[in-house]
Amino acid sequence: MSTTLTTTQLQQQYIAYFGRPGDPSGITNWLDSGLTEEQFAEKIYAQDEYKTTTIASKSTQDQVNSLYVNLFGRAADSEGLLFWTGEILATRKTLSNLALDLIWSANNP
Repeated sequence: MSTTLTTTQLQQQYIAYFGRPGDPSGITNWLDSGLTEEQFAEKIYAQDEYKTTTIASKSTQDQVNSLYVNLFGRAADSEGLLFWTGEILATRKTLSNLALDLIWSANNP
């Protein structure tokens, strides 16, 4: 998963973390950055917009569920919610890169 970013990858992460697509000028700037998907995920997760308005007081479980809602238009099923929350709490996964795992899982059933 460590390739240079594409517009689709950027938009998927914007939708996952912010619940909205990225604006065209922002997408162009990120495309020109030379970042990988993983590096962009770290950057977008650290954005003030995400930290202060999206996850300010949410539990790990609620953050995982928010990613499901933003990406798939539905709440996480109980098995998925428990699995991903457990992976994060056990530090095998991070919230900053969870959207990448969810997107990959959806595209590779």
